[in-house]
Amino acid sequence: MTTFSHFIHDIAYMKALLEQGFGWPVQVITDKHQQIGSEAPPSEWMTSIYDFSNLHPYPQIKFSPANEAFIFVSDLKTKMDPITYVMGPCLNKPSMPLEAETTSSCLNQILHQAALVHLLINQQRLTVEDILKENFYNEAMISQLEDKLRQDFTFIRIDDHVHTHIPGDIQYENQILACVSHGRVKELLPILDRINPFPLLSDHLKETPLQTMKTMVASMIIVASKTARESGLPIAISYKINTFYLQEINKTTDLTTLNQLKISALIDLTHRVHALRRTKNSQTVKEVTFYIRKNLYQNPSVHDVCQALHFNPSYLARLFKKEMNMTISEYMMQEKIKEAKQLLAMTNHSILEICSLLHFTDQSHFTKNFKKFTGQTPKQYRQHYKVLN
Repeated sequence: MTTFSHFIHDIAYMKALLEQGFGWPVQVITDKHQQIGSEAPPSEWMTSIYDFSNLHPYPQIKFSPANEAFIFVSDLKTKMDPITYVMGPCLNKPSMPLEAETTSSCLNQILHQAALVHLLINQQRLTVEDILKENFYNEAMISQLEDKLRQDFTFIRIDDHVHTHIPGDIQYENQILACVSHGRVKELLPILDRINPFPLLSDHLKETPLQTMKTMVASMIIVASKTARESGLPIAISYKINTFYLQEINKTTDLTTLNQLKISALIDLTHRVHALRRTKNSQTVKEVTFYIRKNLYQNPSVHDVCQALHFNPSYLARLFKKEMNMTISEYMMQEKIKEAKQLLAMTNHSILEICSLLHFTDQSHFTKNFKKFTGQTPKQYRQHYKVLN
């Protein structure tokens, strides 16, 4: 017969095994929200999103407010009150934006870890697909959506005349995306001006027209942004643009403003691609300049740039000098001074702090280079251009 002391010993053994084997912190929590082996209670966010009073047949994957991944596994073998092993943070949840491949790899790792922990605790095999479906596939919600689609298509038929004029129409969309892809602003304007599809749909949509059109415009902007990326727009800038316009769409309260916002976003993206195409620099040099601007606060060396972008150092040095009429190191210094001007004008950082942030060797070195580029000392520049008190 298993005694309570044996039970506690087994829990301690499993806890230590998991901690040593995976390198994660492990908590063992009872249905009364008490932590075995510790007087500290579980975090409030845990008790708010997980029911410790019930046994869960599948591992539960939860994310903390700090986007850290935790795995919750019930001990299904115990004859006593329910206990749950909580492991984590075991892996950081990827923050957007990230490439889909990276995000998928991260989730796949968590799912396999959850299956392995469940096997160790319960001697029960689960497939990764089972755990994925349990945690990330909401059957009730999908069923609700299917019911709604059936009801709506029974309730309403949008005739062919209206359907061919909505923003999602393939021909209309392809014409817009072709303009974005090639930076053809002049060709885009008549396409956007040719039709305002919103009034045509107003009487045909069961849902609130504004909300439906918000979804359609957001989809159009996301697709256009992807097209711009494929034409050379840096990924980080693309995501920033997406975030900005999607926030503006969310705040929009009428169809006219929404249509204007759609036009602005599409023209903006097309203009950016057009500007990229006008630049005489090669794609190689564009990648280098963007990498330097993006990583300015990490103070990348020329070696870092070549290694990160997989370029031959001597080839890159010659190409960059030829196209930019300056060395890579000179370009880095130029960008540092530009950033220093922003910091002096827009922030309350001291000159010494700015010097440190931008990795100048000392304040004298910073002042000397700043004056070389601007004709003023940092102090003089701040006095003339300071925006914040």
